[in-house]
Amino acid sequence: MKKGLLGLLVAALTIVGCQNYDDQFDDLNTKIATLQSSVSSLDGIQTSVGALSTKLDQLANTALTEADLVEILAEVAEIKAAVNDIDVDGIEGIEAEVTDLETEVDEILEKLNELLAANAVISGGLIISNLGQLAAAQELIGTEEDDPLVTIQGDVHINISTALKDSIAAVNAITNKIKIIQGTATVTTIDAASVHLNELMYVTGDFAATGAKTGTVAAPKLMTVTGAVNLQIPGDVAFAKLISAASLDLNEVASSVTVTSLDLSAFTGTAVTSSGVLSLPNALTVKVGTLPASVTLTEATAFHSLATSDLAATSITVGGANADVQIGATEFTGQVTITTTAAIDLSAVTEAKALHVVATDINLSGITEFTGATTLSATTVNIEGMVSSTDTVTLVGPTSVALPALTSLGGDFVAEEATSFSAPLLATSTGTINLKDTGATVVLKSLTAAGDLLEAGVITSLTLSGQATDVTLDTFVSMVTLNYTGAHPSSITPGSHDASNNLTVTSLNASLTTLVIGNGGMGSLTVSGTGLKSLSTDGHIIQTIVRGNAALEDFDFGHRHADGDNATTISITDNTDPLLTTIDLSSLGKVKHVNITGNTSLTTIVAPSASVLAEPLATVTVTINNNNTSGTYTNAVAATQT
Repeated sequence: MKKGLLGLLVAALTIVGCQNYDDQFDDLNTKIATLQSSVSSLDGIQTSVGALSTKLDQLANTALTEADLVEILAEVAEIKAAVNDIDVDGIEGIEAEVTDLETEVDEILEKLNELLAANAVISGGLIISNLGQLAAAQELIGTEEDDPLVTIQGDVHINISTALKDSIAAVNAITNKIKIIQGTATVTTIDAASVHLNELMYVTGDFAATGAKTGTVAAPKLMTVTGAVNLQIPGDVAFAKLISAASLDLNEVASSVTVTSLDLSAFTGTAVTSSGVLSLPNALTVKVGTLPASVTLTEATAFHSLATSDLAATSITVGGANADVQIGATEFTGQVTITTTAAIDLSAVTEAKALHVVATDINLSGITEFTGATTLSATTVNIEGMVSSTDTVTLVGPTSVALPALTSLGGDFVAEEATSFSAPLLATSTGTINLKDTGATVVLKSLTAAGDLLEAGVITSLTLSGQATDVTLDTFVSMVTLNYTGAHPSSITPGSHDASNNLTVTSLNASLTTLVIGNGGMGSLTVSGTGLKSLSTDGHIIQTIVRGNAALEDFDFGHRHADGDNATTISITDNTDPLLTTIDLSSLGKVKHVNITGNTSLTTIVAPSASVLAEPLATVTVTINNNNTSGTYTNAVAATQT
């Protein structure tokens, strides 16, 4: 049957048109990956089909046990679900393979029906709608405990009328002996009369159940319906073992049928109340498999979608107090909207396109990339696994945002109530970041431009842990604390630090009181005319200028020369705060210029290293004047030829 991967790839190649070569090969690589996955799936399914066919052949001419039937029905459902999951869109050659598989599955079902027919007890169907038909059924089917379960080879129609209401126990004695129906099953009952098919496992045609008020229909062991399922029954609708059916419709009639709970937890198909819609306004708990386009459960306090297949576009509303919402899918391939009243754990979700969630708390810690416009509304939102985005991501509610894995934004990031934003690996480029307009603390790796932070003017604290370009921070007029670490160059050579990471802080940064330079690399640091109180430095800085800072009380000088780069220069001038009494330059070597003047309270200066000197070609100058410093000066001994 199978053509093989090579033949299918040839078919795929024929549909790649005369495009741009990069696009062509990207498209081809995608097709190859999809084909590999599809062919692998086809191999596995074909093996399962062959094994199941062999098993049915081996069971021929034997009595089929309940365990046999449970196993066979489960395997058939699994194979049908696997066939449905194969991606065939736009891939020539795969469609025919899948059609062949579907035909083989139909042949398996025919074999099963032949096997069941060999074990059938009742031929010609069963009808119970009056007392006479009930009496006839009692003649055909034994109802004692040791009487066998039966297969009905034909249609079954049970209709509980007023005349049969008082004989409901006798009807249930009959229906509880039915194991298999090889035909259509229709069960209709009235208020206060419930019909039980407690042993029914398999229906080869359609299955329809209709109740009224407190009159319902139960089939707790039903696993497979080859045709359509139509349920119009009230109260607790529980078909927890039903795996597959051609379709499943749930219908409510407001005056007589109200579903209070629904359990279709094993069902691999989609249950609906109308086309593309599951709406149960009075249900308190709902467990289903695959979801339709719209789910509305206004009173539900528990909603579980247990299907693990990809979730396509859908809208889910669960309105009961403190609702427990669980989604089994790990990939959301369409626009998904979820509205609920409590916390929701979606930590298993690894991929989402357009996603909109409203809850009290949202856990999406497993998602690494958002590929569509996303809005998440909750008090706390966990998207700590987020690495990148290609569209706008909006958080409504959180006051703190932590994104430890985020490296790039392809769209805007909006969190207008957040006063704390931490993305220590993020180098801004395309998108902007919009935070609370009354002040925030921001941690980034690198900032391309001040405009990347829309609220730059009210940010109170900024940390740049690996700044890779020059950036102008003049608009950060409310910034009190700046932690700045320049990115190290890839290699250190003369002038390697000069090209980028230069930082200038001026009087425009009117609120800045604390500046911390981290253990990185910088070409120049200029701090001029500020209200700065505390300055500390680390790492490598080639040129340092600190001048006219009247409030500078503490200068913790700790940066070093970058060995291999140009010699360093220091200029510390006209800083007049009475508490600035000491400058210690001992961490620094290979200095070519030192200028320390006009620091009116400076009493102590510790010179740079005298053992690690600049190269002989460097002209060394030292100017120390008009400070409050006393000391001794010893002339150097000029070099000679001996």
